[in-house]
Amino acid sequence: MKTKSHRTLATLALLLVALAGARCSKEETPAPGGGATAAKGPAPFDALALASEPAGAKPVGEVIAAQQGSGPVVVRGRVGEDGGSSSWFTLVDPSLKDCVQIGDECKTPWDYCCTPNDVKKQQMANVELRVGGELVEHAVLGWRGLDHLKEVVVAGQATKDGAGNVTIVASGIWVKP
Repeated sequence: MKTKSHRTLATLALLLVALAGARCSKEETPAPGGGATAAKGPAPFDALALASEPAGAKPVGEVIAAQQGSGPVVVRGRVGEDGGSSSWFTLVDPSLKDCVQIGDECKTPWDYCCTPNDVKKQQMANVELRVGGELVEHAVLGWRGLDHLKEVVVAGQATKDGAGNVTIVASGIWVKP
């Protein structure tokens, strides 16, 4: 059962994605691989690691278009923004080009700030890694090789809210080597 605080957190995460699109930072920031550092020791969500790629994964844009309400999904995409010290990230459709692929010199291409927000909304979902039903204060970058723009497959429960935003609570994650 999703509590009001979870819905608020998911809405806040999507708002941050939208705001990131408005800023398209040209300032110095870490490149992929230099993001938030995972806390030392085992991640509290290590049980979500999949040993192999799940079959039948669909691109995140296709899943968003087809999603009605709540249901199980197996979805593939690239890691976009991350929650810093919180256990979530955005999953972006593999067909969407990041800012560097478009030809922009953006220092944060994983925020897809060169893509209009209405397009991003149709091609991007939030992925939450939960422990005991709660997001945890633990970085996802660096976990099992997960990094900005890295290809991943996520199995989990997807929910589409009234505004069309999709959140996936992960039950398994495979990071492409």
